[in-house]
Amino acid sequence: MILLKKMVVMMFDQKIIVEKLVSSLPKLQMRLKEQLGSLIHVKALTLTEDIDHDASKVYKNIQSKNAPVIVPWRGKYLLIHYALLTPWDDQQQQGLGLVLINQIIKNVLLEWENDYLEMMIYQDDLTNVFNYRRLFEDLESHLQDNRVFTLAFFDIDDLKKINEQHGHFVGSKIIKFIAQKLHAELGKTYHLYRYGGDEFVCLFDQLSSSQVNSALDKVIDALENEPYLTDQGISIPMGISVGVAQFPKDGKTMKEIIDLADQMMFHAKKNGKRKFLESDSSTHKKVA
Repeated sequence: MILLKKMVVMMFDQKIIVEKLVSSLPKLQMRLKEQLGSLIHVKALTLTEDIDHDASKVYKNIQSKNAPVIVPWRGKYLLIHYALLTPWDDQQQQGLGLVLINQIIKNVLLEWENDYLEMMIYQDDLTNVFNYRRLFEDLESHLQDNRVFTLAFFDIDDLKKINEQHGHFVGSKIIKFIAQKLHAELGKTYHLYRYGGDEFVCLFDQLSSSQVNSALDKVIDALENEPYLTDQGISIPMGISVGVAQFPKDGKTMKEIIDLADQMMFHAKKNGKRKFLESDSSTHKKVA
């Protein structure tokens, strides 16, 4: 994990990480309030290169009586504007208090950065669902624990044709739309991953075949009944083909399970699309 985080830092330059922090300042402020609630009231956060200008500007807006706590971070400065909950008794207490506050802020920043880097390691950029790297780790964990699970491979029907007719920009929006629909319809008994391109994988943890089948029926119905609407008002029918494999019934290794689910998905697509196919060759949700 540490090595992966170092690789992510090299891949995503400092500017991107700083921009992400700027967009996350409200959440960071909530974290600081939780950690510093007994000491100070955090009134505002500013990330800046010009301490004098931005500090004085915020003073006027929030009418702060205290100089901000200044924490250097990635070539910039995080200014924490605060109000004391209990006045300092003397300068020594003030000095010790500010040292403690500064350290807490650094710890919270480090936690935030670690959380962000972990997200970059495991999250798909386009859809914000888990990526293939997280899938392989989760499957490895399930196999080591010998936990029963079902793997469903989803492939968006006719996306190549949609890209040709409406452009790849619309195609990318449809991939995001499908991810959102899968999240909305599958409930909380699954883990969703983007495997690549127009393929998603869903890991159902210790569910019966009937429970998985019911969940997949629901997803396929929902997509059939809700076409994607472009910004120009064009309605595009949606559908997915799904292949299903179960551990340990259908395979004992990660490769066996993934390959079989992928094969079942391919056969579902060849046999009319908008359905799912299990390893025992039973098909579901045939289109009339």
